[in-house]
Amino acid sequence: MILGLTGSFGCGKSSALTCFRNAGWQTLNTDDICAELYERRDAGLTNELRTRWQDKVFHSDGRVNKAAIAEIVFSDRAELQWLCSVLYPLIAENIRETLERHPGKDFIIEVPLLFESGWDEMCDKTVCVWTDPDTQKARLLKKGFTADDIDRRNSRQLPNDRKLEKADFGLINNGSLQFLKEQCNNLINHIKEQK
Repeated sequence: MILGLTGSFGCGKSSALTCFRNAGWQTLNTDDICAELYERRDAGLTNELRTRWQDKVFHSDGRVNKAAIAEIVFSDRAELQWLCSVLYPLIAENIRETLERHPGKDFIIEVPLLFESGWDEMCDKTVCVWTDPDTQKARLLKKGFTADDIDRRNSRQLPNDRKLEKADFGLINNGSLQFLKEQCNNLINHIKEQK
């Protein structure tokens, strides 16, 4: 079973991913894979970034400045599309290699832009973690995001209501972490019964 996990940022995808990991599922997080690609300083990726944005997306020691990239791509839809066109093939290759190394294992893959990228097609089923907009905003403001940051990032994704409609399963994360865990465990048990 390969599950695709999505939802808007600040809705609790990572917490849900942890619940599945604790239940014995193999987990992948595309944000983590992306961060690894940046950290590796892959020559091809580095050259693409430098050609597109020059030195403004690099720290003085040559490391990728993720905050600078976020500022660019969440302000300009065309720049986000370009970055996705460069990163997605590299991330997809990483996912394929990982799945091939673990045949027959249950995987859940956290992909913020699951439906936008079309990667839901590689999954057996999809799950959306949904949070009402006020709760999402309050959580993100506590983490240091500004209201402007939140609005810009949300505007670059499908609305979370739409993600929930498209998903096979929904996890509602307006309450406590314990309530989210209970929903995850119920879903895991449901999936076991359907196998």
